[in-house]
Amino acid sequence: MNLAVFDGSVLVDRTKGEMSARCEGEAANFLALNLADEIVHGKKDVATARNEYGEAMKAKQRGNPPEIMQKLMFEVGQCGTSEPDVAII
Repeated sequence: MNLAVFDGSVLVDRTKGEMSARCEGEAANFLALNLADEIVHGKKDVATARNEYGEAMKAKQRGNPPEIMQKLMFEVGQCGTSEPDVAII
């Protein structure tokens, strides 16, 4: 639920254990995914992440994008993130 409140451009596939973003360009996607990861792991609350998103986008517009917009800051492909559904029949 927190991710939906954070940013509607962050998409989660719980069954596959995957997260993606459809933002305005690669830098914004990195930013959204990095902040979403921090929310999921309890490092930031939604309000803090939304504020940081806005500040980072302003910095990018000034020509000084922060590191959080330049690459993924977490390990991709961590084991055990999928949550396969249980068959109902």
